[in-house]
Order: sequence, then C-alpha cells, then structure tokens
Amino acid sequence: MNSLASTNAQKLTSTISTASLATASHVHPFTKLPVEIMSEIFLHCLPTDSEMCVPSPSHAPLLLCHVSPFWRHAALADPRLWRRLTLNPKQLQKLSSLEPLCRATKRMEEQSCLWLNNAKDLGLDMDVTVPISFWDAEYFSSETQPSPTEVSERWDGFIVPILIEQASRLRTLRLSFGVASLLHSFFFEVEGSPHPAMSRLESLMIKGDHLQVAENGDSTRPGHGSTFKPFATAPRLSKVAILVKHSIPYPLQLPRDFLPWSQLTHLMITMPCSGPFWKFVLPQCDHLEAGYINIEQSIAPELDLDPPLPECGYISLPRLKTLDVTFHDEYTSAYFDDFRFPALRKLLVACDFGNGFPTFAWLPPAQNVNFLMQLKYLTSLTLSYQNMTEVELLGLLKYTVQLEDLVLDSYLVDHKTFFQALVVQPDSEVGAYRRPGGRILETAGGIKMDEGGDAEKPSPLLPKLRLFRFFLEYFADVPPTTFDEEDFLAVMTSRSEVAREVANNLVDEPITSKLVQVEDDASMDTDSAAYSDESDSEDDGDDEMGDEEDVMIEGPKDSNAGDVFVPPPSIFPTPTTAVGVTPSFAMDALPARPPPAPRPQLPAISKLILPICQVELSTDARDPSKFRRLESFEAGVGRYQAHVAKTPATPEFAFRLDFSSPSNWALQDAEPVWY
Repeated sequence: MNSLASTNAQKLTSTISTASLATASHVHPFTKLPVEIMSEIFLHCLPTDSEMCVPSPSHAPLLLCHVSPFWRHAALADPRLWRRLTLNPKQLQKLSSLEPLCRATKRMEEQSCLWLNNAKDLGLDMDVTVPISFWDAEYFSSETQPSPTEVSERWDGFIVPILIEQASRLRTLRLSFGVASLLHSFFFEVEGSPHPAMSRLESLMIKGDHLQVAENGDSTRPGHGSTFKPFATAPRLSKVAILVKHSIPYPLQLPRDFLPWSQLTHLMITMPCSGPFWKFVLPQCDHLEAGYINIEQSIAPELDLDPPLPECGYISLPRLKTLDVTFHDEYTSAYFDDFRFPALRKLLVACDFGNGFPTFAWLPPAQNVNFLMQLKYLTSLTLSYQNMTEVELLGLLKYTVQLEDLVLDSYLVDHKTFFQALVVQPDSEVGAYRRPGGRILETAGGIKMDEGGDAEKPSPLLPKLRLFRFFLEYFADVPPTTFDEEDFLAVMTSRSEVAREVANNLVDEPITSKLVQVEDDASMDTDSAAYSDESDSEDDGDDEMGDEEDVMIEGPKDSNAGDVFVPPPSIFPTPTTAVGVTPSFAMDALPARPPPAPRPQLPAISKLILPICQVELSTDARDPSKFRRLESFEAGVGRYQAHVAKTPATPEFAFRLDFSSPSNWALQDAEPVWY
C-alpha cells in the first residue's frame, strides 16, 4: 500500500468520522457498506510497511475505533488490522524517578495485550525498543541513582507477561536495546521454569551494542552458567539478524546451538565469530539463501580448531545466492577453498576499516582455482577495502564471465594496466586479427592462433558489465599515483554509445571545478562541498539552441536498423571564435582565440558486449584538477540526457563523479534487506 493511498484513506476516515458524529441520530450511508469492503478500506488506512505502526488514537487502527460503535465493531473484528505493533518509549530516555518507567511498562503491556487479542491466530509482528535511561542530575546524584537491578525489575513488568509468556503468539520480533542486562529475564531461563516455545516465530532481529550470552564464565564450557536458547527450538524460524558488535563476557563466541541453523534461509550476524565457528555452523545451513557474516581469528586457537569436513570433502551450500563476508583479522582467499557455492550470484568481500589497513589477502589464481571456478555464474561482485594487485584482480575477473555489477575499493598498484584491460576494442579492430576459415589450434599469451598463423583477439573482459563503481583513495599508505582520468574515460567510451558520443563532442577546455572544502588533514566535510555543473561551453550551447531550448531532439534512425537508436551529433555545440568582428567598445581588439584541436572520433562500441549503463567514481582527492576531463564529461552526459528524447531504443547511461571521504564508502548493509 503506497503512502498516497494511505493518506487518502485517512482523510476519508476523518471526513466520515466528523459526519458520523454530527448526525448521530441519522444512519450514515457508509454504514450500509458490506463489512468486506469496509475492511479493505480500513487496511488502506494503516501505515505503510516502511512506517511504524504505533498505538496512537490519531492513527489507524485505534483511530478507526473512535468513530462510531459500528466502526469500532468492524475494526476489532478484522485481525489483519492488528498484526503490526511498534513500541518505542522515547520518553524514558531521561527520567527523574522510577514512577514514569513503571507507568510506561504497564502501558506497553496493555497495548500489547490489545493487539494480541485482536490479532487472534494470525500472530503479531512486534518491534520493541528498550532505551537507555539517563537519570536527571537535578533529582539524582551518582550515589542515589537507581541500580541496574531496580531498573531491570521494572522492565520485567513488560518483558515477562509479553515477550516470555506470549512468546508463542509472536510471528516477527525486532528487539532493539541499549543495555543487554535490561533483558536478562528474556535471554536467561530460571532453572526449572523453561520459557514457552516460540512456535510461530518466523523472523528475528536483535540489535544492540553487545549481546550477553552467559551469566558468568565461559558459555562454551559446561558448568559455567546457562544461556537462554529459545530460538534453537523455534520450528518456523527462517530469517535471523543478530546486529551486535560483540558478546559479553568478552570475547565470547555465540553458542553453537544458539539458532536452528538447518532451517535458516537468511542469516546476518555482525558480531565477529571465528573461522572454525563458521566452518562448524555453515555445513548445517543447507537451506541458506543469503548469508552476511563476520570472521575473526580465534581467541583460543588451541581449543577452537577447524572441525572435520563432511564426507564429500567440502562444505556445500547448494541454495546460497548472496554471500557477504567481512574479515576482521588476517585471512587469505584459501579460506573459501573448503566451500562450494553452485548457486552463488552475489558476492561481497570486505575488510574491517578499524584495522587501518586491509587484512585479507588474495592468493594468485593458480592457488585458488577451486574458489574461482565457482564464480562463473556470479552477476554482482563487491570488493570493499581490499589490497589487490591488478594481476590478482584481473585473474579473478577472468572467471566472472556473467558479471553485471562490479564495485571496487582496492589499493591497485597499476591502475593503467587494469583500466586498459577493461577497454573493449571495436569490432573493426577485432576483425583485423581474424581470418575466415581459420581453425584455432592453441593459445599463447592471451592470443588465439589459427592454423594459418593469424591471431584471434580473446573475448572481451566482463562482456555483460552494466554497473561499475570505483573508489579511489589518495590519502592512504599506497596513493594511486598511476591513475589517469583518460584511462577511466576510455573504459566508458568503449562500452557505451552515449559515452562515446559525449566524448566525441567534448570540449577540451575544463569547466569550473567542483569545490571541495576540507575540515582538517584527516577528514573531508562533504556536506559543505559546493558543486558547479555550469560551464562556458554549456552557456554557449544554450545560446545557440535559442528558442529551441525546450524542444526534445530525436535522433535519426537507420532505415536498416529497425528501432536502433542513432545518437544525434548536432546537440553538442561546436566552439566558435569571433574572427573579424569589430568590438563595440573603444579598446584594441583582443586576438582571436584559436579553436581547440579536433579530437579523433571514437568508433562505435563492439557488438560482443552489452552497453554499460551506470558508472560512478568516488575519490577523496583534494586537487580537482586531476579530474577536469571527467568533470566536463559528467556535465556533457547531463546535457545529453536533457536534450535527447527518451524512447525505448534510447541507450541508458549515467556517470557520477563524487568527491567524498572514505568514511562514507562502507559498502556492507547495516541492516538486513529482507525486513
């Protein structure tokens, strides 16, 4: 349900509510509608999926109960109106006494009971936030503040009757907290009094600074405290997100029986766990479709050893389509050799920014063949905060023949070699290496030879590439001294007809550079950056367009090409000079500026590839002069898109040059995308 429909439905509710109250003695025509139609209208009054469903009399479903007895009866009779509940008591963030906390938890309990009763057997999707309470210094000193135990006991007035005793009624639970000890009664069972099973729970998210996994001692050793393990017995649980930084007592791993691993289809755990832990857990996840995991070195390597591999000799994840791995310590790509991902389509490999330098190392392709061979069906690859040579990267990309999206943040040694490898040669040049009727005999140095001695150019690298995002960090231990904007421009012009057309008409004179204001030597304030996309060449073009500025120009079509779009070459202005024109002011005439040297026209892109649609370049460079050609190109793409008529045959292309800080380059998802 979109927000517009929800807004219109709420306006209708308000209008009918006013009319019903004004004509209490008259039966309003709306009451004659069938209950089924009223229920559908009521559903459109609910907040959208992206909005919180708070228990407020000014929002549905409570609003619907305050119109008339008939509406109240209809609203209470439809369980679908009561399936979602959000409880976020922000008023508890600052307290002057324990009394407001007691009232708030009691109110939360009453609201939860109302929703649970009306939802009936459908189950409840509950989103609960347990905030950190700060005590007002005007009423409390550090010595007189209530103890954490007293605060936790007040929260038990809500946690015990709802989250524990009604656990079997919950379908989805999103639990956010600031202090894990406030939820002690939820995570730990009293001996002899087990918690009810979460028999309907399908989706779980736990979000906090840390997760308490043991009362005392080591939770991984028998006899050292009992952990609360209700989720391992939840028969329907399939989607889990544990969004915590670490566990306490630190540095413990998650209990290996914490979750029903064999049931999970989606898993996201941001707390780093050891490599052996994941090699123990993942073999059980044979239904996993999306995994987001963090790996660190074991804190007790003599005890936390790699478990034996299955009988087949490797760990198989037959349904895994998305894998997002962040390494926090020194690992190599050899870690993946024990896994098989036959259905993998999206891969993200990242290093932890907090280490100060990438800790993950890629082995040469010859030593990592088992893993690389599994990337042949990959459509999306993200390498975040890597330290790869261009040889290692190109060796990896040769296996990703189906790749459509490439996002790269790596300290490349030789940018020129990498970008030149991405340039696709035109068909005219490829054909020069091929002789009709020749038979391929062998491969030498990347060039295939036929029996007549002629050579055939190899297939283009990444022929299906549609999106390319590249991150260029100058203020690093290994600055990109080999980067040349002309190499980057060549990649785009060889893969997009739009980029080629823009480059063919690109004015050599640089436009006004984007201004980047720097706060200090360590960071950049991107919010204060002022950008100027205007240029002298753009102004000249606008003048020449004259009254035709608002006219959409449709390029000619080739009569033999059907609906193939042919870019119009006339939309870009040709720089002119005022030769022979006498100035109107009383000064000596300035010498005419010579026209810029014509650039060689680029040929059409190869038909062996799909045209690229989106390219982004992000950099922390503080000298925009290194990117003036790309700035002009970005402005040219904008003008092209503004003046060309959009048709189904119009090629898509967008380019963005972004000056930003590396702190904004985190490419991992902060929260699961399936919520």
